[in-house]
Amino acid sequence: EPAAPPPVAAPAPEAPEAPAAPAPVPAPEPAEAPTLRSRIATHLDALLKEVDLDEMNMKSLRKKVAADLNVEIAGEDKDWFKEHVTKRVQARAEPDEEEEDPRHPLISEDMSAVVGVSRANHFRLVKLLWKYIKAHNLQNPSNRNEILCDEKLKKVFKRDKVTGFGMSKLLGQHIFKDGEATKPKAPKKKKKQRPPSDDEESDGAPKKKKKKSYPKPAAQYKGSAALAEFAGVETNNRFTLSKIFWAHIKANNLQSDPSNKRIIVCDDKLKALFGVERFEMFQLAKHIKKHFEGGDEE
Repeated sequence: EPAAPPPVAAPAPEAPEAPAAPAPVPAPEPAEAPTLRSRIATHLDALLKEVDLDEMNMKSLRKKVAADLNVEIAGEDKDWFKEHVTKRVQARAEPDEEEEDPRHPLISEDMSAVVGVSRANHFRLVKLLWKYIKAHNLQNPSNRNEILCDEKLKKVFKRDKVTGFGMSKLLGQHIFKDGEATKPKAPKKKKKQRPPSDDEESDGAPKKKKKKSYPKPAAQYKGSAALAEFAGVETNNRFTLSKIFWAHIKANNLQSDPSNKRIIVCDDKLKALFGVERFEMFQLAKHIKKHFEGGDEE
């Protein structure tokens, strides 16, 4: 018989491949330092939540931001600052007439019966009062800045008629901040003069008369009659006027150019005030400035 073939040896098992080494993680790039404008924008957004724009104009707001950040805002940065503030003021739209902002202070019951809300700040209260006045045709035909009070307004203002500027000054007693009306401070009582002593009477030297102190006059309105007629109030504050103009622009849909929302298309009222057919939104302050004596910014 033929011999059997020798057994074939089984192949040796292959060694497992070593796992691939993980790719090195790139080191994070150092963060870039914030630019001047980004620092200003961040600080300004926080500041606008705290300050009352009715009591601060563009110039004083710019100076405060520059002082807080210890920087200089000039040249192109100054122009950018004005544009940025204008956008922020526009974005801070007032709530709808039917809604109440819980951040606003309470107002008196008599005032609430006129304007229909229980909370309002000074600016919104002026706006709602003028809406009531125009709806009830209470402006004097011979002097549109004079309001002839009906029974509700007589109860609020305690008089038969008021001017637009005078009405604004009377609102403090109807706005309650921290539970108290914002009434003007009462004048200090004069101290009684004591009689001269014997030593003073024996002295023959004439006594010096004390100079009389006179109260400082209230800030005089420097704008045009046409501007006061449009705004419904005599005020030199540019922020208050900007808010009134933007409320008019939005209510009448004057940003009607779909290709460029920065263009304001003037209606008849704005044409009469500014003498142009249209203008860019950032030129609003310049057009308002033309209605003030000398045209200087406050």
